[in-house]
Amino acid sequence: MTLLLKLLLLLWLVGINVEYQTSEIIVYDQVQLIDFTNPDNNDWLVVNQFTVIENKKDRRPDVVVFINGLPLGVANMD
Repeated sequence: MTLLLKLLLLLWLVGINVEYQTSEIIVYDQVQLIDFTNPDNNDWLVVNQFTVIENKKDRRPDVVVFINGLPLGVANMD
C-alpha cells in the first residue's frame, strides 16, 4: 500500500482538522469525512458514465460511487 493511500485512509477514518471563526474566536475542530457509526447520515450517490477530463482526454468509467461527495469506488463493466 502506497504512502498516499495510507494517508487517505487515515483521513477517512480519523477525520481532518479544520478551523473556523464564530463571533470573535477561532475554533479548532476535527471533521469526520464519513460517519461509520451511523451510515444513514452519509450522502451516497452512484453515477453511471461519470466523465472526468484529464490532460484534455475524456475518461468515462461505467460506475462511480460517491460518499459525501468523495469518490469511493470506480467500476468498468467490460
